[in-house]
Amino acid sequence: MQYINHCVIIHPQDTIKHIIEHTGLVRNLYEFHDGKVIYFIKKDIETLMKKHFSDLTKIIYEVVNDLDKTTIFKYMLGQFKNCKIRMFFGAFDKFRLDSYKNIFESKYNNENYNPYTIYDFDKSLQYEKFKINVNEDDSIKTMNLLKSISNMDYRIFSSAPGIPIVYKRNSTIAIQIDKVFNKGNYFDNIVLIKNTKHIHITDQKDDMFSIFIFHLLKSNQYDDLFMEKNIYLFYEGQPPKIDFVGNWKFIEAENL
Repeated sequence: MQYINHCVIIHPQDTIKHIIEHTGLVRNLYEFHDGKVIYFIKKDIETLMKKHFSDLTKIIYEVVNDLDKTTIFKYMLGQFKNCKIRMFFGAFDKFRLDSYKNIFESKYNNENYNPYTIYDFDKSLQYEKFKINVNEDDSIKTMNLLKSISNMDYRIFSSAPGIPIVYKRNSTIAIQIDKVFNKGNYFDNIVLIKNTKHIHITDQKDDMFSIFIFHLLKSNQYDDLFMEKNIYLFYEGQPPKIDFVGNWKFIEAENL
């Protein structure tokens, strides 16, 4: 089958952070190209990605064992050689056909990588287009497992350093999200967010769970999840200014 008029999307997928930060781009490109999208995804996150974007029913997934330059090169010489709309991000932009070809390796690195600014997308898309999908059966299974080991009096935590141990000791059950959920089921943690009264996060730039929480909040689609929550933000430097729903408590992080 020829996909000449389709938009092909490839972006880094090594971590959940990569998936979170590119979600807005995928959804925007899907909308812009009227669903004519071919999306390269890694085999080890196939289940998560197809659930995550289950509402984008026209997407054609190209599932690969390894998302590396050699693999992509073979595809671009083969069945997708006539695809001109190549929305490739990060190190994969070497296979683009527009003015952004090779821009990542020539000017950026993994530390300052931001696909919205590098490729001139509206930065607001990262949050305005952020959305997750979960499976109700999976949520029920997660909560049933939790009920079997606790009385539902649990708190959820980021795994980032700087959160004093006393906060975990004060919990009947202290759940570190990044140690319970992995790349295959990460967004299933939404059911634990929904049913807890206490959330502990940080302002660290590589703190995956906190990044996820702030995307949910900044999307303005999930306020009901946080309306009656106690949210403890452990910060470095000056106390942050937060204007989100919930009962926020700002606490200086321990020495990192």
